[in-house]
Amino acid sequence: MKQLLEESEKIEQKRATPPHPEAEHRHDHQRRRKVSNSLAPRIVACEETGEVLESHVTLSALTQHFILIGDHLQLRPQVITYKLSETRPSGKLTTSINPSSSA
Repeated sequence: MKQLLEESEKIEQKRATPPHPEAEHRHDHQRRRKVSNSLAPRIVACEETGEVLESHVTLSALTQHFILIGDHLQLRPQVITYKLSETRPSGKLTTSINPSSSA
């Protein structure tokens, strides 16, 4: 518990604490959830989102914005749900929402 409090104090001094999916996956999920809930971040950023499953990201109940950073041209998102898969016509996750980009 002491280690959790020390880690929480260190993180509180920072303005932004973007979680990397690998770091999230490596650490104990319960401990990460306790830290996330104690910090109650309003904004969470996650990089390499093409490799991230939703269950690997910890959000608090007070999170207002969840920013996903990734390059859909470099690495296609991995999905488990058939409705979102590439084989289904409506599952076009490689299409950019940015009208100026050419996919």
